[in-house]
Amino acid sequence: MKTAVVSLVLLSALCGCTANTKNASSLKEAPDSKNSVGRFELTNMPSYEELAATKEVFTTKLPWSDTYWPLTQAGMARRWGKIAPQPSSLGFSSFWQDQIDESHSAKPNPLLSPAEKYDILFRLRWQKTVDEAALKKEIDALTAVEANMVNAGEITAKRKVVGDLYTAFVASKTLQSWSPMAAEGWNRWLTYNKNSRYQYRGEKESGEDWSWMGYCHGWAPAALMHEAPKHSVLAKIDGKEVFLGEGDIRGLLTKAWADHSPGESQYFLGRRCNENTAEPSGEIPSDADGRGATGTYSDPSGQTKTFTMTDEYLPGGAATGRRIYQIMVDRNTNPTYLIEKTNDSATSYFLSADTEKMKVFVETGAIDGLQAVKAVKFYGCWDVNPASFHTILTEYLGKKNLGFVMDRTRTGQVWNQPVYGARFTVGPLLDAAAVDDVLFRYRAPGTTYLSEVQAEVLWSSEPSRPSLDYADDFDQKRISSIKYTYTLEFDANQHLIGGEWGDLKADNKKLVIPDFLFAFKQGAEPKNSIASGFDFSGILKPIYLCSQDMNELKTMLIDGKTVAYTECTISQGQ
Repeated sequence: MKTAVVSLVLLSALCGCTANTKNASSLKEAPDSKNSVGRFELTNMPSYEELAATKEVFTTKLPWSDTYWPLTQAGMARRWGKIAPQPSSLGFSSFWQDQIDESHSAKPNPLLSPAEKYDILFRLRWQKTVDEAALKKEIDALTAVEANMVNAGEITAKRKVVGDLYTAFVASKTLQSWSPMAAEGWNRWLTYNKNSRYQYRGEKESGEDWSWMGYCHGWAPAALMHEAPKHSVLAKIDGKEVFLGEGDIRGLLTKAWADHSPGESQYFLGRRCNENTAEPSGEIPSDADGRGATGTYSDPSGQTKTFTMTDEYLPGGAATGRRIYQIMVDRNTNPTYLIEKTNDSATSYFLSADTEKMKVFVETGAIDGLQAVKAVKFYGCWDVNPASFHTILTEYLGKKNLGFVMDRTRTGQVWNQPVYGARFTVGPLLDAAAVDDVLFRYRAPGTTYLSEVQAEVLWSSEPSRPSLDYADDFDQKRISSIKYTYTLEFDANQHLIGGEWGDLKADNKKLVIPDFLFAFKQGAEPKNSIASGFDFSGILKPIYLCSQDMNELKTMLIDGKTVAYTECTISQGQ
């Protein structure tokens, strides 16, 4: 009976049963399945009265700041200072020799990178031994390759050396398994620097900028899920003392959430924009009205058509591999539907305006009589519906007091920020029928009223570089904000049902809009992966908890600075 009910609702909607605006808005919700507020476990969107009364929302917890640990700096393998008196030309082969030397010490150098410190602790906790002769042989091989950099002149020749170094590094199996987190950082550094598509060591004319790549997708949720470390920690295990500064702990929490987050506990709203624009407000593919287009498809004649989604049906039917999108093509007001069918990993698309054939598709999955189309591409650059966005701010952040992560622009680059507050300017409620609205075609079915809104969203930003130790007011000085403009749509009962980016003039094609939003359920933690060298519950979590304990603090001098710390015993694994 479930399928029959869904089919009846779908058929009624496709036939245009929208005379009763209250019923219509309950059947057809403008935000599609990727933008449903239910993705954040919210059940309703607010009324205009509620929105107009809400001037600002803030969580009680300010997310802490951290660098995104750029891949251009080898990520978590970035050290706090120089260790080798005469490092190798790229600092690569000497990096590994340094770590061997420091591993023999009872108190490894505090200037080692977060990755090295973690890898040392993991080896000690799990009694990982190594054939040091084999390790030294691999490092000698890397040293010999890196030595060729001295005589390399042009960038092409330098890339060749980096490429040879990458090949030798991949073959260094003993080293890779001995220090996997540090190895990963260098592996990515080598991968991009050897590739002619990307900039070579930051030289601007040498390729595409990749300095934005890093671990912001880990830092932003970590800053929301954990309190900031209050001080440094001296981790003690098996006769060794490994110092971890606040910066090490922030970095390792960032890495944990980047690579080992609990996907089953994640909320995610929207789609990622993969169209790389030069600027955050750069133009994206648009339709004839200047509204951001949803995607393209190739019709049977091979012609590419740009479409804009106006509604989605069967959002709950996605699990069965059946979706139907109402779309608009070239200002054509006739109902057109893009039909999506997924079997295993294969997805097929069809066009139709025949409600009977679509009813059969809903009930059985049959595609008889549907017109096949190819090369369907969803841009994902315009799909965080403003109604969903505003609801997440007021209901999830404002009422539940929970922050979330936002990719703050729609470029191909991703800049994830932990959001903790917003201020609103909500305009008067306007009669939609009396407004000169150029985007009337895209309004949610049942729209009776409109309101223009400006939202200033506040988030924590990244410092230009990490620090081993942080001042008490450091995070308070890293607050940034961004302003968004949008119109919200309300039904006859003045309940929120949809929205569009920009104001009612809709003449600005370079709006800055958020790309996607995500968060994790409260209490969620990164997952252990002992086989791959990651131990959250046995190493990182105890260190983090020790960083919160203000009892029995001691101090030590590191790189000319007095740093407070507490001792923390790490148990050996069983």
